[in-house]
Amino acid sequence: MENRSFVDLIELEINLHPKLQFIDLCKLLFQSNFGPSHYLKNTDQLNEIHTAVIQRKKQIYQLINWKYPLYRVNLDAYKYYNKPPEKLIQWANITLQLNIFPIEDYNNLLDNLLHYLRNHPNLNHLYNQGIKWNRNNMNVHHSTIYNREYNPEYIVLLINDKS
Repeated sequence: MENRSFVDLIELEINLHPKLQFIDLCKLLFQSNFGPSHYLKNTDQLNEIHTAVIQRKKQIYQLINWKYPLYRVNLDAYKYYNKPPEKLIQWANITLQLNIFPIEDYNNLLDNLLHYLRNHPNLNHLYNQGIKWNRNNMNVHHSTIYNREYNPEYIVLLINDKS
């Protein structure tokens, strides 16, 4: 697994999605901290989730945690490159066994994010959005802009072996 620091993770997300809003960074950290446990309860749900239509070639895997091999798996790209759906189910079974992401870690990630944005001269607009964010809101969704611009169709999975 690549060893990425918190800053590398944030900068990669900003570079991949330059029109993102603060809430989209919160979504990244939420997924990085809790994995898919906030929406995926069993592997049967994967059949419903794996219905994305191919719109354009995209990167398949985006590492979203610097401690664990936790990835956003882009379902459009996964399907485009004819990857086996059975692997998604295998990874989901592994991921669902995780219980390593306490709420305190998420709050610390939000603190680190605000600190990073405050000290970055080109990201003041994101910092200004962030200081208004209610961190007790556990219903974290991508912004309308992010959804419109990037059409995110992915699932968050722990992947030790991408072969």
